[in-house]
Amino acid sequence: MTAKAFTPKDIAKQGLARLRAKADPRKARDVQKYFKETVKSYGVSSPDIRAIAADLYAAIKKDWTVADAIRLCNIVFPELELEAKAIGALILARFKKEFPKSLFDKVKSWLAANRLDNWASVDVFCPDVVGALIVMYPEFEEKIKSWAGHPNRWSSGPRPFPSSSWQKKRNIWIRSTASRDRSFPWTMTLSKRPTAGC
Repeated sequence: MTAKAFTPKDIAKQGLARLRAKADPRKARDVQKYFKETVKSYGVSSPDIRAIAADLYAAIKKDWTVADAIRLCNIVFPELELEAKAIGALILARFKKEFPKSLFDKVKSWLAANRLDNWASVDVFCPDVVGALIVMYPEFEEKIKSWAGHPNRWSSGPRPFPSSSWQKKRNIWIRSTASRDRSFPWTMTLSKRPTAGC
């Protein structure tokens, strides 16, 4: 078996180095204004984060599998900075067509362990990871609803909006609406999207 050009550790190291190179302390301080909880940030813009993730994916797409992307997330999700978590989520989402059912339990473990402990990280992660899992494995919808009683707020209310390409491909629209129940801050419903306009 041919050795892979880049391991998950290599890509994590490269990603973190590029984020640090673009760090802006002033913008990092401003980020806190958008959160009730304390967060850490490099102050890197969303377009730059996505560009870094795209470049890293281009370097590994020929020889990585979804298992490698999951290992990358295991490395970068414990990082405190929002941008590091985002790079892991964005790269993992690129492998959505390969998502195994076992990823569902891994997702819950990440959320329960506070690896994605703020709305920004959840908003990056859930649309194309949790959403894609539900599209591929509809039986997970009921399981996610059962997370409502979980003591961890990020486990009790993931927001799985699949990307527009998945919505159109499967003609399924997954949306979340605010819930008055604080123990389940985001409720989910599945509905058929009208064919017109897809």
